Amino acid sequence: MEGEITDQDQHRRLSKETTADVSLSEMNDTFLRRDGTNTAVGTINMTANTFTNVSSPLNDHDAANKVYVDNNAGISKTGGEMLGNLDMNNSRLTGLPPGLPDIGSDALRWSQAVQLVKDSGIKCVKKTAGMVEGNLFLSAVGNYDRMLGCTDLDAEQSFTIPLGTTTYKLYYIFRRGPVVLQYTYNGFLVKTTNYDVWQLGTVDGPSEIIFHKNVRMN
Repeated sequence: MEGEITDQDQHRRLSKETTADVSLSEMNDTFLRRDGTNTAVGTINMTANTFTNVSSPLNDHDAANKVYVDNNAGISKTGGEMLGNLDMNNSRLTGLPPGLPDIGSDALRWSQAVQLVKDSGIKCVKKTAGMVEGNLFLSAVGNYDRMLGCTDLDAEQSFTIPLGTTTYKLYYIFRRGPVVLQYTYNGFLVKTTNYDVWQLGTVDGPSEIIFHKNVRMN
């Protein structure tokens, strides 16, 4: 029929289009070169395909391979483990859970730290001073010596153990040598510079007070 396009006509047109002369600038404006000498001017839809053999990025907007991302992306928002120190650069950790941490190495809120300090002031005796409102026991497990007192007295310094009031007390002052109140099976023994001075109590009945040194009265 007149005016109808035959298969032969379509073949001739296709052959003409594909063999027509095309300039290099037209090719660069139309196709993305394999040698990388021109750039894409629009979005490339990979249609679920992937780039392969991508090198590690050098510039801010370079594509990155999976190995580089895994090694440099940091900890996931869902959780992870630090392999080195974390420098907060004067920033803060926020959003910590309420209540005390589950383990000793967990971070805790500032309010929790303040409360722990307040509780320690109520429940503990400070090194500088304080008062124990209940019994104080020292364990002797392991047969180790347990010391309660002062071991750094200098000349004219003293160490006092009150017994009920400031009047009834054991008073030690370092002058010529230490004064020791030693408990024995017979009673209390006062010694100074490893010499017995007097003893309160004996195995005999009635108990006696024994003076091991001369008694000088002014």
